[in-house]
Amino acid sequence: MISHFFGMLFGVCFAGGLLALIYSRHSEMWREIAYAYPGPLRISGPRTHLDSVYFYLGNARYFSHKAFITVTRGEDGVHLSTFWPASLLHPPIFLPHDRIRMYRGEWGLMRNVCRLEIESFEGVRMAITSPGGDKLLEEAESAVILGRA
Repeated sequence: MISHFFGMLFGVCFAGGLLALIYSRHSEMWREIAYAYPGPLRISGPRTHLDSVYFYLGNARYFSHKAFITVTRGEDGVHLSTFWPASLLHPPIFLPHDRIRMYRGEWGLMRNVCRLEIESFEGVRMAITSPGGDKLLEEAESAVILGRA
């Protein structure tokens, strides 16, 4: 009985440790951007839940964060956050409008995604799928922050 308990405990700890290692490696780009553009835990404004965000560097390397991002459209910028427990490795990001360039574009097989280029992260681009990306672009269409590819 006790040996089964310790075997089960070892398996759960090993699987949990492996999962934490994978998430930690997977969230490198997110943490780097969050360090440069830290965000508050919450801001007021319209938000969409369960969005997907893709970070990519050129055409070779990308990280996908599928269906667990909350995009909040604030007065001064865009706030990206995740829910718990993913928020332990993904601190909130606040991207001020004057530091990003947004435009409608394609990424891979996806059409009409919101693409963002972030100042001071040359070569790093983001793609936000709908509904969050569509809402960002709708609100930005009349603003100066919208650029064209």
